[in-house]
Amino acid sequence: AHADGPPGTCDCAVTAAPDAAPAAPTRALPRWGLGLHLQSMTVADPAAMDGEGTSYGGAGLQVRYRLSPKWQLELTAGHVTEQDVDEAVARHLDTVALSALYHLRPHARWDLYLIGGLGATSDGDPDATDEAKDASRLGDVQLGVGIERRFGRIGVGAELRAVFQAEPETDDAALMTSGDDEAARGAGKFALGATYY
Repeated sequence: AHADGPPGTCDCAVTAAPDAAPAAPTRALPRWGLGLHLQSMTVADPAAMDGEGTSYGGAGLQVRYRLSPKWQLELTAGHVTEQDVDEAVARHLDTVALSALYHLRPHARWDLYLIGGLGATSDGDPDATDEAKDASRLGDVQLGVGIERRFGRIGVGAELRAVFQAEPETDDAALMTSGDDEAARGAGKFALGATYY
Protein backbone atom coordinates (compact mmCIF):
# COMPACT_ATOMS: atom_id res chain seq x y z
CA ALA A 1 0.00 0.00 0.00
CA HIS A 2 1.16 3.57 -0.74
CA ALA A 3 1.68 5.85 2.23
CA ASP A 4 2.07 9.67 2.16
CA GLY A 5 3.51 9.89 5.67
CA PRO A 6 6.90 9.01 7.06
CA PRO A 7 8.54 5.73 6.04
CA GLY A 8 6.91 2.74 7.73
CA THR A 9 3.42 4.19 7.79
CA CYS A 10 0.54 2.91 5.75
CA ASP A 11 -3.13 3.63 5.26
CA CYS A 12 -4.14 -0.01 5.75
CA ALA A 13 -7.41 -0.34 7.63
CA VAL A 14 -7.33 -2.65 10.63
CA THR A 15 -10.28 -5.02 10.58
CA ALA A 16 -11.88 -5.52 13.99
CA ALA A 17 -12.23 -9.09 15.18
CA PRO A 18 -15.82 -10.30 14.76
CA ASP A 19 -17.84 -10.88 17.89
CA ALA A 20 -18.23 -14.51 18.95
CA ALA A 21 -21.42 -16.09 17.66
CA PRO A 22 -24.11 -16.25 20.36
CA ALA A 23 -24.75 -19.69 21.84
CA ALA A 24 -27.85 -21.44 20.56
CA PRO A 25 -30.69 -21.18 23.08
CA THR A 26 -31.47 -24.33 25.06
CA ARG A 27 -34.78 -25.82 24.06
CA ALA A 28 -37.37 -25.74 26.83
CA LEU A 29 -38.38 -29.16 28.17
CA PRO A 30 -42.09 -30.05 28.32
CA ARG A 31 -43.64 -29.97 31.78
CA TRP A 32 -46.16 -32.84 31.56
CA GLY A 33 -45.73 -36.46 30.54
CA LEU A 34 -48.16 -39.38 30.44
CA GLY A 35 -47.10 -42.94 29.76
CA LEU A 36 -47.48 -46.71 30.13
CA HIS A 37 -45.02 -49.31 31.40
CA LEU A 38 -44.52 -53.06 31.69
CA GLN A 39 -43.33 -54.11 35.12
CA SER A 40 -41.53 -57.11 36.61
CA MET A 41 -41.38 -57.36 40.40
CA THR A 42 -39.65 -59.84 42.71
CA VAL A 43 -40.77 -59.82 46.35
CA ALA A 44 -38.29 -61.18 48.88
CA ASP A 45 -39.49 -64.12 50.98
CA PRO A 46 -37.64 -64.41 54.32
CA ALA A 47 -39.22 -67.85 54.87
CA ALA A 48 -37.72 -69.32 51.70
CA MET A 49 -34.73 -71.54 52.46
CA ASP A 50 -33.07 -70.86 49.10
CA GLY A 51 -33.43 -67.10 49.45
CA GLU A 52 -35.54 -66.81 46.30
CA GLY A 53 -38.49 -64.48 46.08
CA THR A 54 -41.90 -64.48 44.46
CA SER A 55 -42.05 -63.16 40.91
CA TYR A 56 -44.84 -60.90 39.64
CA GLY A 57 -45.50 -59.33 36.26
CA GLY A 58 -47.93 -56.73 35.01
CA ALA A 59 -48.38 -53.20 33.73
CA GLY A 60 -49.19 -49.69 34.86
CA LEU A 61 -49.12 -46.01 34.03
CA GLN A 62 -47.12 -42.98 35.05
CA VAL A 63 -47.72 -39.23 35.14
CA ARG A 64 -44.73 -36.87 35.24
CA TYR A 65 -44.43 -33.17 36.03
CA ARG A 66 -41.15 -31.28 35.54
CA LEU A 67 -40.30 -28.74 38.23
CA SER A 68 -37.03 -27.68 36.57
CA PRO A 69 -34.70 -29.13 33.92
CA LYS A 70 -33.09 -31.45 36.49
CA TRP A 71 -36.00 -32.20 38.82
CA GLN A 72 -39.20 -34.06 37.98
CA LEU A 73 -42.06 -35.59 39.99
CA GLU A 74 -43.58 -38.92 38.95
CA LEU A 75 -46.75 -40.68 40.11
CA THR A 76 -46.96 -44.35 39.13
CA ALA A 77 -49.67 -46.98 39.61
CA GLY A 78 -49.57 -50.61 38.54
CA HIS A 79 -51.13 -54.05 38.86
CA VAL A 80 -49.03 -57.23 38.90
CA THR A 81 -49.90 -60.93 39.05
CA GLU A 82 -47.89 -63.79 40.52
CA GLN A 83 -45.96 -65.74 37.88
CA ASP A 84 -45.21 -69.47 37.49
CA VAL A 85 -48.32 -70.61 39.35
CA ASP A 86 -51.80 -71.75 38.37
CA GLU A 87 -53.93 -68.79 37.35
CA ALA A 88 -56.66 -69.81 39.78
CA VAL A 89 -54.34 -69.42 42.79
CA ALA A 90 -52.15 -66.56 41.57
CA ARG A 91 -51.92 -63.59 43.91
CA HIS A 92 -52.46 -60.02 42.69
CA LEU A 93 -50.75 -56.87 43.93
CA ASP A 94 -51.53 -53.19 43.40
CA THR A 95 -48.59 -50.79 43.54
CA VAL A 96 -48.40 -47.02 43.75
CA ALA A 97 -45.48 -44.63 44.24
CA LEU A 98 -44.69 -40.92 44.28
CA SER A 99 -41.08 -40.32 43.26
CA ALA A 100 -38.63 -37.52 42.63
CA LEU A 101 -36.40 -37.92 39.56
CA TYR A 102 -33.04 -36.14 39.35
CA HIS A 103 -31.86 -35.88 35.74
CA LEU A 104 -28.08 -35.84 35.30
CA ARG A 105 -28.24 -34.66 31.64
CA PRO A 106 -31.80 -33.38 31.10
CA HIS A 107 -31.19 -32.05 27.56
CA ALA A 108 -29.31 -35.10 26.24
CA ARG A 109 -30.94 -37.68 23.98
CA TRP A 110 -29.92 -40.38 26.46
CA ASP A 111 -31.30 -39.02 29.72
CA LEU A 112 -29.89 -40.75 32.83
CA TYR A 113 -31.69 -40.06 36.11
CA LEU A 114 -31.74 -41.08 39.77
CA ILE A 115 -34.95 -42.06 41.58
CA GLY A 116 -36.09 -41.64 45.17
CA GLY A 117 -39.68 -42.10 46.33
CA LEU A 118 -42.33 -43.38 48.68
CA GLY A 119 -44.80 -46.10 47.70
CA ALA A 120 -47.23 -48.74 48.87
CA THR A 121 -48.17 -52.30 47.91
CA SER A 122 -51.52 -53.90 48.66
CA ASP A 123 -53.62 -56.95 47.83
CA GLY A 124 -54.86 -56.53 44.28
CA ASP A 125 -57.27 -59.46 44.16
CA PRO A 126 -60.31 -58.29 42.16
CA ASP A 127 -62.59 -60.10 44.64
CA ALA A 128 -61.00 -58.55 47.76
CA THR A 129 -62.99 -55.98 49.72
CA ASP A 130 -61.74 -52.45 50.27
CA GLU A 131 -61.26 -53.30 53.96
CA ALA A 132 -59.06 -56.28 53.08
CA LYS A 133 -56.98 -54.21 50.67
CA ASP A 134 -56.49 -51.48 53.28
CA ALA A 135 -55.45 -54.07 55.87
CA SER A 136 -52.88 -55.60 53.50
CA ARG A 137 -51.20 -52.34 52.49
CA LEU A 138 -47.46 -52.00 53.13
CA GLY A 139 -45.60 -48.73 52.78
CA ASP A 140 -42.12 -48.62 51.28
CA VAL A 141 -39.15 -46.48 50.31
CA GLN A 142 -37.84 -46.78 46.75
CA LEU A 143 -34.39 -45.98 45.35
CA GLY A 144 -33.29 -46.58 41.81
CA VAL A 145 -31.90 -45.45 38.50
CA GLY A 146 -33.45 -44.96 35.06
CA ILE A 147 -32.50 -44.07 31.52
CA GLU A 148 -34.68 -42.65 28.75
CA ARG A 149 -34.11 -42.13 25.03
CA ARG A 150 -36.21 -39.34 23.54
CA PHE A 151 -37.61 -39.28 20.01
CA GLY A 152 -39.25 -35.87 19.75
CA ARG A 153 -42.18 -35.93 22.17
CA ILE A 154 -41.90 -39.67 22.84
CA GLY A 155 -39.52 -41.04 25.47
CA VAL A 156 -38.71 -44.77 25.74
CA GLY A 157 -36.89 -45.92 28.84
CA ALA A 158 -36.07 -48.47 31.52
CA GLU A 159 -35.97 -48.25 35.32
CA LEU A 160 -34.55 -50.42 38.08
CA ARG A 161 -35.71 -49.85 41.66
CA ALA A 162 -34.93 -51.34 45.05
CA VAL A 163 -37.95 -51.35 47.36
CA PHE A 164 -37.54 -51.36 51.15
CA GLN A 165 -40.83 -52.28 52.81
CA ALA A 166 -42.10 -51.29 56.23
CA GLU A 167 -43.02 -53.85 58.88
CA PRO A 168 -46.63 -55.08 58.49
CA GLU A 169 -49.20 -54.06 61.07
CA THR A 170 -51.50 -57.04 60.37
CA ASP A 171 -51.13 -60.70 59.44
CA ASP A 172 -52.97 -59.97 56.18
CA ALA A 173 -50.09 -57.80 54.99
CA ALA A 174 -47.50 -60.48 55.79
CA LEU A 175 -49.55 -63.16 54.07
CA MET A 176 -50.09 -60.96 51.04
CA THR A 177 -46.40 -60.37 50.40
CA SER A 178 -44.62 -63.51 51.49
CA GLY A 179 -47.20 -66.26 51.75
CA ASP A 180 -46.02 -66.96 55.30
CA ASP A 181 -46.24 -65.49 58.78
CA GLU A 182 -42.95 -63.74 58.05
CA ALA A 183 -43.07 -60.34 56.39
CA ALA A 184 -41.28 -59.56 53.17
CA ARG A 185 -38.45 -57.14 53.77
CA GLY A 186 -38.19 -55.75 50.29
CA ALA A 187 -38.56 -56.15 46.56
CA GLY A 188 -36.92 -55.33 43.28
CA LYS A 189 -38.70 -53.72 40.32
CA PHE A 190 -37.75 -53.51 36.67
CA ALA A 191 -39.90 -51.53 34.23
CA LEU A 192 -39.88 -50.76 30.52
CA GLY A 193 -42.06 -47.85 29.48
CA ALA A 194 -42.94 -45.12 27.02
CA THR A 195 -43.98 -41.56 27.89
CA TYR A 196 -45.61 -38.90 25.71
CA TYR A 197 -44.55 -35.35 26.67
